[in-house]
Amino acid sequence: MKKQDITICLTDAGCQLDMIQQFLEKEDQDQRLILLKKQKCCLLEKLHMIQKQIDCLDYFIYNIKKGESRMK
Repeated sequence: MKKQDITICLTDAGCQLDMIQQFLEKEDQDQRLILLKKQKCCLLEKLHMIQKQIDCLDYFIYNIKKGESRMK
């Protein structure tokens, strides 16, 4: 892949510029994989946090529909 294509792909994956530069500078595939796995882990943490927020809203919506969440 061309550097430009790699940069676009990593940017689309939410990578910061410094991470992209590190990735491009590394020639060892194992080191590149480590960087990609770190990014994936970071994205998964954000996903789980957002899923928890959605679950809280779903619970609140459920209670409102049941009529159990009236303000006292």
